Amino acid sequence: EQKVQPRTEGEVSTTTSVSNPSEQASFMSWVPGLKRETRSSVPGTSRVDGPSASSENMINSSYKLPRELSSREQLDSALVQKLIKSYFNIVCKNIQDNIPKAVMCFLVNYVKERIQSELVEKLYKTEEFNQLLEESDDIHRRRQEATEMLKALQKAAQIIGEVRDSQLW
Repeated sequence: EQKVQPRTEGEVSTTTSVSNPSEQASFMSWVPGLKRETRSSVPGTSRVDGPSASSENMINSSYKLPRELSSREQLDSALVQKLIKSYFNIVCKNIQDNIPKAVMCFLVNYVKERIQSELVEKLYKTEEFNQLLEESDDIHRRRQEATEMLKALQKAAQIIGEVRDSQLW
């Protein structure tokens, strides 16, 4: 939220504040010279204290200029402010897009690195070896049928071989 205070001759004063109380503690805390402004109950007065003393974060940006800004300079200033806000919004959007991607990347890598050891640990429990290696009844029955068929085919091949060898011309 941008608050522009009335200007006196030769002075420009703008302050930026946070309207959401939960954002107050972290809003622009990295800016050198960040001051908190405490509004007094007396209208028109306020005092600026250190970081621990107020309910709003304020950037003290009152500068005395030797002259008033021309309309061109005011337009340029407004343009720079809009560009900075736009850039800030782009950076925020990029961060919002990249954080879920980073979380998923770390999650997938964590699972990828640890899944094999977890599976091996679960698989190689000695009390479950016999259960895991035991054939089901259906597979056992099919194996017996296949063994009987193999023996019958081998016997048929032997008989065909004997018949072929016994009839020499």
